[in-house]
Amino acid sequence: MSVIVALMSAVNVGGRSAPSSALKRVCGDLGWKRCETLLASGNIIADIGRITPASAASQLEKAIHDAFGFDCTVVTRTGDDLDSVIARQPYAEFQPNLLLTHFLPAAPSRAAIAALDGFNKGREDYVIDGREMFIRCESGVADSKLTAPVLKRTLGMVGTARNWNTVQKLRDRARALEAAGG
Repeated sequence: MSVIVALMSAVNVGGRSAPSSALKRVCGDLGWKRCETLLASGNIIADIGRITPASAASQLEKAIHDAFGFDCTVVTRTGDDLDSVIARQPYAEFQPNLLLTHFLPAAPSRAAIAALDGFNKGREDYVIDGREMFIRCESGVADSKLTAPVLKRTLGMVGTARNWNTVQKLRDRARALEAAGG
């Protein structure tokens, strides 16, 4: 048994519809077991069996394209990964709904981080730690200038962001699925 959380970018926004019931069916067709969704924003928790999380991400990207007709980046994390994210959260004080964790497929290079620093010029408070970027959105998530297109242009990759409340719920659901066994 290998439980993962699959985080999909830009699902159920801008006409890119993938209802939870259909996503669960797509994951079931991939052979994943005990598939669950959280919210309607592209979060799947599932037992992927013996395949690697990276392979699961690739499989789901192709399956989403085939089933729904759009491309979508999928980033996967295990329960251990999410425990690490929670332990590494860098801010002593924050509002959970105003702290974004941007999950990236890989750690960005120093040059990419320098490009993002150049764009940001100290306007927003963020920390990049490995494959995660923590953004404290003091004036609200909707006002953040560190958007997916900016991150793609500066970091050279697409990821997907979740607020802190959702990060904790995803970790808890992954751990519960692991505890339930298979």
